[in-house]
Amino acid sequence: MNRQLALFAAVILALSLSLTFESQIVSANPISLPPIKVYSPENNKVYPSNQIVLNFTVIIPEANFSSFSYSLDGQEPRGTNQSCVITNLASGSHTLIIYGNDTSHSYLNGREPLDVVYFSTVYSTTWLVFSLTLAASTVAFLLLVFIRGKSIVARLKREKTASFWLGLICFIFFTGLLFIPSVWQLTNESLFPQYHRETVAYTNPLVFIIVSTLFMITGCFMMWFGTQKKN
Repeated sequence: MNRQLALFAAVILALSLSLTFESQIVSANPISLPPIKVYSPENNKVYPSNQIVLNFTVIIPEANFSSFSYSLDGQEPRGTNQSCVITNLASGSHTLIIYGNDTSHSYLNGREPLDVVYFSTVYSTTWLVFSLTLAASTVAFLLLVFIRGKSIVARLKREKTASFWLGLICFIFFTGLLFIPSVWQLTNESLFPQYHRETVAYTNPLVFIIVSTLFMITGCFMMWFGTQKKN
């Protein structure tokens, strides 16, 4: 019993010392908040338009900014008076960096970011057509399964030939290694073209989507005709 109390006291002491140490570290290295508050665009928001309103205000009373500028996707900074409209945005993700020149603080010299905002715009007709096609294909497949569900189950209960297993392997292979990664990559490239990726699955994901879809359909037919009635 004494050992348990001593162990419990040692644990409480260790936790107290660690919390004290961490609080000292936090107080010695406070988190610096941005000197401005960005109202628009909002961080991590998707805008259904090719233009956005840039609007921000200074929240540090002692700041004395003489000028502001912003940089969109690494482009040359442009001047702003804390409110402006940014037009002709490409569809996808964007990075907006706001700079300011403060005469009362040497480190705010127009070269250090005041704040960084990440947002996205979606208005591409290509992406809309792709989304509608994918949604229609999915709905058609689910309707087929719903309508022919009983016959599909009955068919799957039959004896399976080598053609069925070959079709199943073909379907799984092209679904997992081509179709899903290609759709994922095309989706990301359409929504977030500015986002840096370490690896890219395919150079032309749309071609791989078409090819994999044809092979997936072929695999389904092979599975269907690869079943036979029991003798």
